Amino acid sequence: MKTLMFVEPVVFRGDPLFLAPHLTGWGLPMLQIHRQASSDPWILASSRDLCDLAKRHVPDIETRALPSWPLLAGADYDRHRYAAALFDQAIALQAQDGQGVLAPLFAALESIRETFAPELVIASAQNSVLPLVFPDARIVWIEQAPLPRRRGTARLSVDPCGHQQQSALQLGAERLKRHPVDPEHLVTIEALWRRMLAPADHEHNIYNELQRAIAERAADAPVALLVLQPSDWLTWEGTLGHACTPETILARWAAALPAGWIGIPMHHPDARLPEALEASLAAAFPNLRPLPPHLSVNTAEWALSAATAVVTVSSSLAATALISGKHVVVAPNSPLSNLASTSLLSLHDPAPNLDRSQRAALLMMLSHRYSLSLADALQPGGGFHTHLQALMVAADPLEWLLDLTDGSPDQLASLV
Repeated sequence: MKTLMFVEPVVFRGDPLFLAPHLTGWGLPMLQIHRQASSDPWILASSRDLCDLAKRHVPDIETRALPSWPLLAGADYDRHRYAAALFDQAIALQAQDGQGVLAPLFAALESIRETFAPELVIASAQNSVLPLVFPDARIVWIEQAPLPRRRGTARLSVDPCGHQQQSALQLGAERLKRHPVDPEHLVTIEALWRRMLAPADHEHNIYNELQRAIAERAADAPVALLVLQPSDWLTWEGTLGHACTPETILARWAAALPAGWIGIPMHHPDARLPEALEASLAAAFPNLRPLPPHLSVNTAEWALSAATAVVTVSSSLAATALISGKHVVVAPNSPLSNLASTSLLSLHDPAPNLDRSQRAALLMMLSHRYSLSLADALQPGGGFHTHLQALMVAADPLEWLLDLTDGSPDQLASLV
């Protein structure tokens, strides 16, 4: 099975090594495990910087360097235009004809197809060009699993359908909503979920402080957590449809909240707004109630119990909130758009998007075949290689993912 690992070569923002954790954290370790289990050839295609980094970790790895700036020529060297174009099927079809923003990327990948012809392509970001260039290959998107992360357990999701668009979570949403959950399993699943969400012992003090701070700001009003990603993540321009700053998004969300609602901004550790800027927003929008920095950064999972709803661009927290019984609003291009709401107008009826059984079905799907613990994936001869083999022989990968007939709480327990 000839395999191409494609790590986006362009969306590097201010740091050409922005995606290094995708390689050093799981990409290269899984590559080495798979190479031990199979003699079939692998190559890595990415920016020159990331290919050089890979060779420092795995000297004998075969790479195809795709220099970033020439790939941006079709976008007039504008990274934001390029990133948004990766979500656009019409632009991808133009590239197939040698036209438009993504034409240089299409040509570079076509050269790889002609010289290597992979049977499996592993990617880690939305890319509408890949299925057009490699129509005969199976493409899987690997990313951090949309499960709680605060306790530090590393988990990966393996989606053979898509990343932000046409993902298994989008395509299988209606079937998941109808899936019956064994009543005997329901209580066990919910108990495991509570364990997965619980703060570690040494972090209970800040958890309690966070709950008090939100209650003080809400004063019995319904609370929407406004959860931001770093604007240099791969999903930002594509899910929003254009380049947009975090403060712009917060202002739009605050302006769109129904009367009587309170918005609490929650930030990623790498993307905290300056306090003066956040204070300026709060002065303009009285329904926006910022928390102190030590309570608003990397704590959104813990804030869920004090919230009625979650509003986010495209975040794993959206899945956590759905399973926790919250009303969730995501951008239309999010993989969870068919399970959550896509407009803040929906907050006028803030009932949970999913009922109790549907939440359990979603959690079972995520823990059945969609997610692997990183520790299991990196077992020699085990997890990752076995998972890829099963995907390759599945006649219908989506059907394989959604088949929960042999699912059980034991699989969820292995990820807690």
